[in-house]
Amino acid sequence: PTDPEHVATLHNDLKDVLAMIEAVEDALAMCLATPVAGSAAETCATKDPESWWLTYANASLNNALDHLRALTAIWALEKEGIPNAPGYTLIRGTTEAAVRAIWLLDPALSPRERIGRGVVERQNALFWMRRIRGDSEDTQRREATFARTLTRSGFEIVANTCEGQKRPAITTLMREQLRVPISEGETKTSGGLMYALLSGYAHAEPWATMLGMRPVGPGVGAVALNVDMQVTMLRNALKLLNGGIVGLIYIAGHDVDAWKRRAVPLVIGT
Repeated sequence: PTDPEHVATLHNDLKDVLAMIEAVEDALAMCLATPVAGSAAETCATKDPESWWLTYANASLNNALDHLRALTAIWALEKEGIPNAPGYTLIRGTTEAAVRAIWLLDPALSPRERIGRGVVERQNALFWMRRIRGDSEDTQRREATFARTLTRSGFEIVANTCEGQKRPAITTLMREQLRVPISEGETKTSGGLMYALLSGYAHAEPWATMLGMRPVGPGVGAVALNVDMQVTMLRNALKLLNGGIVGLIYIAGHDVDAWKRRAVPLVIGT
């Protein structure tokens, strides 16, 4: 946008994003390097399959941070102009990674249920490794190690389910985490609607990228950055990222209230 007010809005939100990135980095370092003795994060640290849920949750949270870092670079542009589409793609990546972390780090789970989620997450990773690498020696070795580990540890997968846990799709997780009902259409909740829109932009679907088109002359249209919508989606993404970190801090035995005092103002904005 060339509108100075739009640029000022994004730069104000940019400050919160940068502060949230720093806060999440601090929380990850604290929880992974110094979990409280006896906490679930401390006791599982070096054991498979007990540690798979933590490994993939950590990867997801760092993935979310990477997308946010890229977003800050785009929103900091001034002379070049802030592009329309990439911000949605980066926010989508943040939300996908964050809701997966929330699912893996749910404090309400029993230890075996949490391990079960890690197991099916590992199963999904191996499924995609085989699709990408084929029936290679490395693929076979990883699958064999996976099978031996489950047998040794007393876990099994039946119909893609372990300890009653089955890996849900991102759309399902988004609908569950952002639950404001949406009566129109088929997206069901605010999370479902948000993810449908983000996916449309991320996949460069014309129906999505042309939603904000307005006429600027005879037979000519232009699409400007919808600042309000992008900021709203960003705030929802930060809310989801906060949810993932809250789960990690709780499971690592650290002070959740201290985290909330630091993070909540950054999530909701000032």
